[in-house]
Parts: sequence; C-alpha cells; structure tokens
Amino acid sequence: MKKRKRASRSVWHDRSVGIAEVEGSNPSSSIQLEPPYSSQYREQIPKILNVVLKLRNKGYSKTTLEGQSKGLKQIARYSNLEKSDKVLNYVLSLNCSNARKDVLLNAYDNYCEIHRIPFDKPKLNKEPKEPYIPTEEEINTLVDALPFRTSVFCQFLKETASRAGEAWNTTYSDIDSERRLVRIKPEKNSNPRTVKISANLLDRVNKLGKHSEYVFHVNSNELKTITRLFERQRKRIANNLQNPKLHLIHFHTFRHYKATMTYRKTRDILHVKTLLGHKSVNNTLKYIQYSNILETNSDEWTCKVAKNLDEATQLIESGFEYVTEIDGVKLFRKRK
Repeated sequence: MKKRKRASRSVWHDRSVGIAEVEGSNPSSSIQLEPPYSSQYREQIPKILNVVLKLRNKGYSKTTLEGQSKGLKQIARYSNLEKSDKVLNYVLSLNCSNARKDVLLNAYDNYCEIHRIPFDKPKLNKEPKEPYIPTEEEINTLVDALPFRTSVFCQFLKETASRAGEAWNTTYSDIDSERRLVRIKPEKNSNPRTVKISANLLDRVNKLGKHSEYVFHVNSNELKTITRLFERQRKRIANNLQNPKLHLIHFHTFRHYKATMTYRKTRDILHVKTLLGHKSVNNTLKYIQYSNILETNSDEWTCKVAKNLDEATQLIESGFEYVTEIDGVKLFRKRK
C-alpha cells in the first residue's frame, strides 16, 4: 500500500514569539483550474524562458519578470503565441479589467518583439481606480492584530513607504541603528533613498532575531508566500473585528498611506517624490491626489499644548501643525 504524499508546505516561522504560519497546498477558490498541458503549451515554454532571460539582461526587476512569465504562460495555455491575431482575440475576450488585459498585451508585445512576430498592440482605455486610503486607526488596528513578524513587516512598509519587494530585500547592513536610518534599494527603475524610522520599529526589528543577512527572510525566499499569509491573517482579523474596510488594505496601501499623510503634513510634493523614489513627479501625483478629499472628510481635530521647545519639536514630528500662542504656551492641532 503506497504512502500518501504529503502536500508541500512553505513556512514563515516566527521564532521570536513561537508562531509558525503555514502555507498549505489547497488553491484559492478564486483561482480557475487550468486545462491539461498540451504539447503546444510545452513547446512554447522555452520561447517564454528566452523572453524572460532577455528582459532580465535589459535590467527588468524580478517582480516584473515573474509577471511577464506568468502572463505569457496564461496566454500559451489557451492560445498560440505564434499567432498574434488569436492571442489578441483571446485577451480581449477575457472577463477582467482593461488594466489586466493591458498587462497581458504588454507581456505579449515583448514576446513578439524578441521573436520578431508582427503585432500592433491596441491602446485600451483603462478606467482609473481610486485607491483606498485607510485612517490611522484602521492601519494601527490591523498592524497591532497581526502576528509579530507580519506586524513588523507592515509597520516597516508604513514608516518607509517602500514597496513590498523593497522591504523584503532589506538587509541588516541597510540599517543604521545609531541614527535610525534605512537605506531602500529601489525596484522598478526608481531612485534609491534613505528613510528615518521610529525607535519603536527599530526595537521590533531587533527582536525578530537574525536568521540571515535579510531582515525579513527566514525559511522562505518568496515574497508571494508572505503575501498570501498576510491576506489570510487580514481576513481573519477583519472578520473577528467585524470591520470590512480592513479587507481593502494591501501591502501597497501602506505606501499610499505614507505618501498621502506626508503630503498633508508638508505640502511639499518634491519631498514626497524623494520619499517614494520616483523619477517623475507625475507618478507622485497619483499618490497625493486624494489628500484634499481626505481632509474634507474630517472636521475633527486633536489639540495639544507645548510649553517649551522640546515639546513643540515632538508635536511637529508627530504631525501636529502650529496654530497660535496664548498665555505663553503654543497650541498645535492635527486632524483625527
């Protein structure tokens, strides 16, 4: 009698608090089952690999390469990559957003360029999607309720405005503990930058325990594994707290949040541009265009009093803005 093979597992083990999050092999209900691999599909795999290798030589990031490979494999399962008209008909017939179709067509456009296949990529009208910017209370509620290692990762995203891939590739040598500075190595052809973090975050990072040169790596080198773990943890927390808005928070939401809050405090778009590592201010505009809307949604303020220079400095660093001086004390305020 043959032994039943155990499903493979990947673990992000949290030794500092004794928690192990396990990624099972059961697929998500949202993932469609793929048809059996055909000989046509298998024949196209080497050509897809060739595209990925050439894009890597051009300097494409690992995340982008994974997306290109995944998109081309999806097309190859249901169409013939050598016939551009059939590929176009397949992609346009998909029940998904134009943004997703554009991603697939961009990947196929690279395939055609490398393999010299005539293809005129159509321009699709992508409907703008307004990002969800959570409140500080929602952000803190989620971060505090997450398991320790995931919580530290999310707090790192919140304070540094880094992309998930940038945070994932942060090493201990990138952290200047004495000055509480973190050097962010860029993705997606962005600029490198150095960001100051709080003493609380630095303390929590030190409590993770050093398992490799990377701050957040333990047993798994796959960011997508951690993403799936976070999504499951977020779902559990949102259901327990009966707060459906928490479902809308993704790793990239922390980047939007930090950019929006920073612009609200400074009104300096160039400062936000530097924080995000953007080379063009046009990209930064996408992150701050909703800051005024957020302000009009709240007319409630938290007021604080500063009696000396140190207290005033602490309030400004916490996001409070100076209002006036009365009876020898300075008044500050911050929106709730």
